[in-house]
Amino acid sequence: MKQLQERHLVERTVIPSTPVQITYTLTSEAKELIAILHPLAQWSERHLPPDEAKQPE
Repeated sequence: MKQLQERHLVERTVIPSTPVQITYTLTSEAKELIAILHPLAQWSERHLPPDEAKQPE
């Protein structure tokens, strides 16, 4: 999570309560990245063969 924060993909919010609550939310940069990657994932599902290592024998 720390690396995602450093890359400005998630924001960490500490809520002072008992017990302390910590929430993470996506930044606008992360949402933009997801929007770009989603069509790529869809394309790969249509055009690439399934990963043979994940298929049961």
